Amino acid sequence: MQSNKIDARTLADMFLAGAKRLESEKEIINELNVFPVPDGDTGTNMSLTIMSAVNEVENIGDMNLMTLSKAISSGSLRGARGNSGVILSQLFRGFTKIIKDKEELDMEVFTQALQKGVETAYKAVMKPKEGTILTVARAVAERALEVNTGSEDFDSYFKEIIFYAEDVLQKTPDMLPVLKEAGVVDSGGQGLLEILKGGYAEYSGEDVDAIFTVSKPCAAGSAPSKEKIITYETSLTLLTKSSYDKEDSENLLEYLDANGKGARITGQQESLSISVFSDEPGRIISKCLSFGTIDNVVIKPITNIAHVYLEDLVGYEIAKQKLIENTEAFVEGRPANNCLLFGDAGTGKSSAIKGIMNKYYDKGLRLIELYKHQFKDINDIIAQIKNRNYRFIIYMDDLSFEDFETDYKYLKAVIEGGLEKKPENVLIYATSNRRHLIRENYEDKEGDIRSDMHTSDTVQEKLSLAYRFGVTIYFGAPVKKEFHRILKGIADA
Repeated sequence: MQSNKIDARTLADMFLAGAKRLESEKEIINELNVFPVPDGDTGTNMSLTIMSAVNEVENIGDMNLMTLSKAISSGSLRGARGNSGVILSQLFRGFTKIIKDKEELDMEVFTQALQKGVETAYKAVMKPKEGTILTVARAVAERALEVNTGSEDFDSYFKEIIFYAEDVLQKTPDMLPVLKEAGVVDSGGQGLLEILKGGYAEYSGEDVDAIFTVSKPCAAGSAPSKEKIITYETSLTLLTKSSYDKEDSENLLEYLDANGKGARITGQQESLSISVFSDEPGRIISKCLSFGTIDNVVIKPITNIAHVYLEDLVGYEIAKQKLIENTEAFVEGRPANNCLLFGDAGTGKSSAIKGIMNKYYDKGLRLIELYKHQFKDINDIIAQIKNRNYRFIIYMDDLSFEDFETDYKYLKAVIEGGLEKKPENVLIYATSNRRHLIRENYEDKEGDIRSDMHTSDTVQEKLSLAYRFGVTIYFGAPVKKEFHRILKGIADA
């Protein structure tokens, strides 16, 4: 369905479908439940919460966004069970605050509602913890804000949001050690993702399992990578359900091959030993849970990331040499600077960072990737690594901030300006499509006497983060001659 508007009836149908999918997947979600306590009830609690709202939605007489909002909000609040259920009810409460007085929803209003939902949920939790349903909800809202103006219709808008939510969910084990130890993704985040998938399936009529868990279409103008970058080896024992049969075995192996490499399944039908190399172990584990229970989970990181080398990045010789010189000085203990790689999308900035790590890995260089929501913890991270016998690059990919975001101030203080001297074994490398990192508006430069009396201060505040990177390296879109040279280099490789 291609549309720029959603009415109350459509939204109600999507909500009911999302609830139905959550209900059908609740046992799998229960199996993932290890945080805050491993009591195996997250799926049940979320399902009871949303089904309480379903009962009220199904009894609406005069369907409009006001009556629908009241049913969803009050129903979920009254039926909220457990931590995950309470957070889910708060997400619904914030969302419905924005939509309740509308006749229909466009993408702008839908985005605002998602933002309000996240804001309400975070306020309801005394000590919000990242790596949970809150993180996935915030990812949904952030991605909606990014794609709002660029999406042609709700179909593409929803797809982008769910793809991003799925990606962030797979990273939750990196945010919560208890998840990584158990080898699972966050159960509440998985529950929220199932609601989103169910709603989208109702809206589009498409098979969401085929779209979101097997493959993702390449972005316009980009080509699929020749070979996956494998970062983990995942092995486990799968104790299969009694209904597990040959068709299930074939489906599982097909899934493992599609999402990893070198998949092996051995053992008797009721107890299978599974091993696969994959960059998304959480997704592998989640799939296995649909066929039974799991035990003996081991996830081994592959410390030397394969297939990404500076030599593979054709062209950009000046940029690469500048990066090499700075990194080599750092590895050898000579003075070196924090680096900002900026320029056009798809020019190899992130690949250059991964390539430089491979180049100097044997000399003790290590890479720590940090996400925007983790900036407030950057001092704690540095404290953990400053006395170790390695050289660390703290890496931030696609770094940029909207004008309302303030997390960049944590980063500014660490790069330069804090009381404590930055350790000699730590540098910060970042990539961005923006030279100045923080979004600026024309009114920042021209001034608006109603909002800001000191516009020059506002501009300087926004520019100061980019200025604190001692080395800036530009990766621009190649001119025609250079583009042909790059194509020839790739073809000859």
